[in-house]
Amino acid sequence: MKTIYLDHNVISSVGGIPAAKDAAHQRNHAAALRKCGYRFALSAWNIYELARSNDIKHIEQCCDFVDELDPVWVNNNFSVKEQEIDRYLAIEFDRVGPVRSRLVVPFSTTVSDMWSSYGLPSRNRDTFRASVLALHHAPKKMGEIERSANTTPNAILVARRAQQLGTLSFFDSIVDRQYFAALVPKGTPPEQIEFLVKTKKAVLSTSPTIAVEDALTERRLQDSFTPKSNDAADLQHSMTSLAYCDYFVTGDKKLYEHCRTTVKQAGVACQPHKSMLEIDSKSV
Repeated sequence: MKTIYLDHNVISSVGGIPAAKDAAHQRNHAAALRKCGYRFALSAWNIYELARSNDIKHIEQCCDFVDELDPVWVNNNFSVKEQEIDRYLAIEFDRVGPVRSRLVVPFSTTVSDMWSSYGLPSRNRDTFRASVLALHHAPKKMGEIERSANTTPNAILVARRAQQLGTLSFFDSIVDRQYFAALVPKGTPPEQIEFLVKTKKAVLSTSPTIAVEDALTERRLQDSFTPKSNDAADLQHSMTSLAYCDYFVTGDKKLYEHCRTTVKQAGVACQPHKSMLEIDSKSV
């Protein structure tokens, strides 16, 4: 079964207000894709971005469209990266028995299970609609997320200035000893972290979410675009989606170009598209 990730701008333009001119065509095509075996995927960031809307009718219509899609849910990328590292270390260090979990679970079938990947309580009543409306009516939580997102533009600009001043190598990677130390289980021996550092190339080749984060971060650093707060969401929802989905659909031209170059550098098979209509409903 092939998986199609949809960026928020796709959900908004097809299901929301105002709808794109070809919204009905796209909606019918989405139904045809599902009928012939494709599945759709969304993430927590779709919930956050829709919750930001001040138009309750727009929110409800987008939720109706999501209900039609019946998607799977992309799990917390940090959790997925932990699983990738766990699997990689298991091959080298677990000589006797299945000491470590070797499973990488990038998707959940319910919103409540997706929230569990963030370490949040799992409740059966957690649906896309319920989560969007709960966040929409929780300005304090929205403010916390927005304040965190607002740190992203400055972080990108600082890194670019460091490159220009020569204090940061142009090809410096975010994947280093500190990065690995944050992902390994508590109490992991130092020699295992050192092993990750020494074999980083192999880690990237077997850990697609980490490889995508590394490549996408470098691409954003090299580009000359003016960073904005929504670039935080773009990075967060792109990591696991590009790593484990077969298609990534976005109407954002900048994000599309970043994804197009990232998948090549990271060596993942995901195909970025600007519209669902570009995906052949008979190609499964």
